[in-house]
Formats: sequence, C-alpha cells, structure tokens
Amino acid sequence: MVTITDELIEKCAEAVHKTYCKKYLKKTGKPYWTKGDYSKLDEKIKETDRVTVSAVLGVVFPGSC
Repeated sequence: MVTITDELIEKCAEAVHKTYCKKYLKKTGKPYWTKGDYSKLDEKIKETDRVTVSAVLGVVFPGSC
C-alpha cells in the first residue's frame, strides 16, 4: 500500500508545474512567466495543482488519499 503524504503531493504538484512550463515553451516558443519556478505561483494556484495531483493519485492508488 502507498501512503500519500502532503510532502509527496507537493513534490508532484511542483513536477506537474515544471512539466507544464516545458510544454508551454515548446508550444509557444516563449517561457512561461514562472520559468518553472513553482515558488512563484500564488497559494491559490498551488492549491489547485495539489487538488489535481491528489485526485490523480486517488485514482491510481484508491483509498490512499
């Protein structure tokens, strides 16, 4: 069984943001305004990312979130 911790969710949310920034650069030819720096996002956007990651992990590892 996998234990989903707040730390794991935060690391995954940061990884998702970095991946988004890479895809954004590839698609637009311009860097996203944060340039992959998750700490530049406001708390509201970070929480959206955390909720999304939690939902995905909940599907992959049912009952763990």
